[in-house]
Amino acid sequence: MVNFSDKMQLMNVVGYQGIFEADGHKLNETGGVMLWKLNAAFPSVVWQIYDWYLEPNAGYYAMQNACEPLHIQFNQDDSTVAVINRMHHATGSLTAKADIYDLDSKLVSSFKINHIGLSETGTQEVIKLKDILAATKGISFLVLNLTDAAGKTVSHNVYWLAPGNDFTGFNDMSATQVQVKVLKTEKGSAENKWTMEFSNITNKLAFFVRPQLMVNGEEVMPSYWTGNYFTLAPHESISVSVSAPIAKLGAVTPTVLVEGWNLQKQVVALPAK
Repeated sequence: MVNFSDKMQLMNVVGYQGIFEADGHKLNETGGVMLWKLNAAFPSVVWQIYDWYLEPNAGYYAMQNACEPLHIQFNQDDSTVAVINRMHHATGSLTAKADIYDLDSKLVSSFKINHIGLSETGTQEVIKLKDILAATKGISFLVLNLTDAAGKTVSHNVYWLAPGNDFTGFNDMSATQVQVKVLKTEKGSAENKWTMEFSNITNKLAFFVRPQLMVNGEEVMPSYWTGNYFTLAPHESISVSVSAPIAKLGAVTPTVLVEGWNLQKQVVALPAK
């Protein structure tokens, strides 16, 4: 049942990512997007950004990422990598990087474009991948990163692609793990917040990483993550934060349960202060 639910979360990502990135691709030509339905009226596993139990699905985080002010994405209609600027001011100098990995986490191709940027709201196509992707066999992972002039990552995005949409190879992915470091703890009057760094210190891609805030073996709901269901290339890191109402935490210091498609499950202790 867990495996089935994970596959449904993959579908949620593709669905909502596609809706909002298609809109972003035509940013100055469309007036926006209206979702017909945010959640299901009964327990379900698809076509919802949060479920019957008010828990955000993977589609929510895909939508959140797709709508970030400065965004890098893959336009699947013509196989180009594009930068989307919603900030209403110039982006400054940016660097776009696209890495293609096979199912065994071997780096197949890598592309890097420096000194790009937009002077105003809009889109810019920066890397064409049609020929290289047409030559790939089996499942490929496309990892995109956009960095600013200081080298800071301002957008991170990942896609999984396969000829004929045959993803059965996912069942044979090599197991790996991520290292978790608590960077900051913030205690508030109404809610507490923790910022963590997730690092893939292995040579294997960590796919669909899902951290959960836990108390007494149950997930804290609501808990608000700045990112979730993310994928990390070998030796790649990401920082995310989670906050939750103190009323839902009680007197117990929560832990973070880290799971993923090919991850060894681990529990991370959070500092009390």
